[in-house]
Amino acid sequence: MTESETTTTAEALAGLRDALDRVAAAGATAEELEQKTASAEAECLDQLRNLLTPVLRYIDQPVPIYRYHSGHERHEWEETCWEQHALPLTRTTLDPDRTLTDRDYRGNYTGQVGILARDGSLRLASFSGSWSNWRGEPSRLFVAIDPAAGAAEMLAATEATLADVLHCVAAQLQDAIARAETGRRTLAVRLATVDAARALFGAR
Repeated sequence: MTESETTTTAEALAGLRDALDRVAAAGATAEELEQKTASAEAECLDQLRNLLTPVLRYIDQPVPIYRYHSGHERHEWEETCWEQHALPLTRTTLDPDRTLTDRDYRGNYTGQVGILARDGSLRLASFSGSWSNWRGEPSRLFVAIDPAAGAAEMLAATEATLADVLHCVAAQLQDAIARAETGRRTLAVRLATVDAARALFGAR
């Protein structure tokens, strides 16, 4: 090996050592930041849960745990719901993912959604089953509702961030406000009808 080659090799080794030191430092910093961020997000989610629990009855929805369709045109979906209503936290709906196994004709249901049950507990809704677009071929959806060990575990299982949860909850709050306003207007009309009827009946 010539002197020039020796120098080049030494420089390459020095550059390699420097790169290794830098990647180790960057990796350790990123790992520490990831742990700190996950912990902070979980803490904020617990605070959000405490705020939402008192008003869940105004915004939560039924949770299907079993759905079945025979595949026949005139058959409607049969559905069994969970004993509690819940608020989806990591998606705005409780619709599962659909994977393909045969072009666009049939496939499987998959996915997990973090939910907040009406009793204030965090749960994981895990989807399984199969779907088909063939006439006469049934589709079945199963949903397992399991307790989440905590906010951090729920976020990790669903690969969601706190921002995902906030956007999801905000959208559902807007829907709940719109429903409440519609219900209020409907009841106001009904009450006006009652008042008119009372006036009419009292005048006779």
